[in-house]
Amino acid sequence: MSEETFRIVVAAAVLIACLAFVVQAGVVIALFRLTRKMQAKTAGFMEKAEPVLAKVESVFDKIGPVIEKIGPALDSINAAAAKVGPAIDRFRPVVDRVVVVVERTGVLIQSVNRVTATANLIMQGCPPPYRGHL
Repeated sequence: MSEETFRIVVAAAVLIACLAFVVQAGVVIALFRLTRKMQAKTAGFMEKAEPVLAKVESVFDKIGPVIEKIGPALDSINAAAAKVGPAIDRFRPVVDRVVVVVERTGVLIQSVNRVTATANLIMQGCPPPYRGHL
């Protein structure tokens, strides 16, 4: 590579570096303008949000004692739930017995219904059509 070609290449590289610097400066200026616009919009939003935040703060101040009371209430609920568990375990055999009694009562009611139907037929003076099915 000759000396003249080398100088042309270096000059072109310097020109490209200058162009890159100008482009970067343009991007920085555009970001600066955009940041200013966003800051103006945010300031307007903050003016509207500050009263709302003040109200929320007072609500949080009122909620604080309520939340403090919830902890002991949950503890007492846990204690009650711990007592209910064994009671349910004791109640299960009773429920099982009740199911058996209800099933037997259903069979008894069916038998009573058949007897009543037969008695009605006898009272009407007609012989029952199904004598063997009582």
